Amino acid sequence: MGLPTDVLKAWEACDCTDTLFVLVCYVFCWGIVPAVEIAYSGYPIRSNSLAAVIPSILAVIFSFFQLVFQAAVCAIAVGGACERRKILPLNPFIFTRYQTFRSKKSSTRTPSHLVIHRPVNSLCQSLAMISIWGSWLASDAGTTLAFNFESAMALCVTNLCAASGAATWMLYTYVEVGRWSLDSCFMGAISGLIMITLSAGFIDVPSVMGFGIVSALFYRQTLKIKFNNFARRWRWVDRGDTFATHCLGGFLATIGTGCLARKEVSGYDGVTEIAGGVFFDGNVRQLGIQIMEALVGFTWSFVGSFTIYALIDCVPGFKVLAEDK
Repeated sequence: MGLPTDVLKAWEACDCTDTLFVLVCYVFCWGIVPAVEIAYSGYPIRSNSLAAVIPSILAVIFSFFQLVFQAAVCAIAVGGACERRKILPLNPFIFTRYQTFRSKKSSTRTPSHLVIHRPVNSLCQSLAMISIWGSWLASDAGTTLAFNFESAMALCVTNLCAASGAATWMLYTYVEVGRWSLDSCFMGAISGLIMITLSAGFIDVPSVMGFGIVSALFYRQTLKIKFNNFARRWRWVDRGDTFATHCLGGFLATIGTGCLARKEVSGYDGVTEIAGGVFFDGNVRQLGIQIMEALVGFTWSFVGSFTIYALIDCVPGFKVLAEDK
């Protein structure tokens, strides 16, 4: 039996530096998946523990890197009903809904974690913050799929946005109650990480400071939605505040990217050319594109998820919502 010449030729065509960079990012990104579940385990009131082949990277390595994002989005999707959803019907839902989570480029997908009340387990929150924050740096840097200045810049702005979000949320809490809170640090950091996911390769350092501050202030208000009279009448269920953060926060992040994206920053990889955003490059058309993308993403996710859940709920033994006992 001869040597696998096709495989060896494909390997020779790869850039070893880029391949090693993506592999390292994959190792660090993997921690996001269990960390999201650890974070959600601290919230419930009940106690409980590129669609195309990249020439410089092997397809199998790229697929494993993308697998982390698919698994993370599935984990996040559970947050909306983490106390009310049964495990059995959850499996076919995740399998069927996978196509919604697919993306040609991880850093440009519609954002796919936070509660206003005190968490039951602060240890879970602190462990999750350490793991998610560190893994997210590798996540945003790795989505450039090459070891260059753009990947370094993406890592820096991601860390800065998370830090500014954490500082803003903690300061807000201190003004309200007169003491510092680890819980506020966690929630502020996560709000900044969600906000920067779309923009990591398109905005500069001064802009990202504003991103982190705005994300903390905005997300803190959206978390109160499920406590208003309208939500009570509709029997709103969103234990992990997935709607408040990843849906409404995703809208803000998408629109913010259209406003603050810079042509110069996107070209740091030496290849990418974009028309830029509204404020720095005068490209008002980009804002309309971003708003349309956000609306399409919301419609597709909501209608698709609701349809799949309704169908699964009709199957005997696959009742979606768990009953309180």
